[in-house]
Amino acid sequence: MFKRIIRTKLNCLLEEPDDPVVNKSSVKLYEEGEEKYTRDYKAKNGRSWEPAEIQKFHGPNLYVVKTNTVPNKLVHTSQMKSNNTVQKLNNIFQKPVSGRQKPEMGFGQTWSNFSRPKNSRSTRNENPVYK
Repeated sequence: MFKRIIRTKLNCLLEEPDDPVVNKSSVKLYEEGEEKYTRDYKAKNGRSWEPAEIQKFHGPNLYVVKTNTVPNKLVHTSQMKSNNTVQKLNNIFQKPVSGRQKPEMGFGQTWSNFSRPKNSRSTRNENPVYK
């Protein structure tokens, strides 16, 4: 009738099944002296990475690192990448394009997805009628 299970006093006696933890916190562990890349927010483009060396553990997901610009920088693990990941990204985006060849596209992407007509406003009426 109500399309749900109504709780009664007898339900309190029954043992409830364990639910899996949904928001389980994860802690990444790095060692002192390990070299990583950290996000450099002072760069002009705002999306660059700078090399850093881990100095000490500060808390869950927090480390004090030493960079070329800042001697003691407190960094969250979400702002750190391993060396090989950043090198792969730099290799992808910095491939030289010679001649009139187009750079390689990812799976399922074509250049037609990126091209737009000169006038891309769809709300403009090309032939307005005035009364």
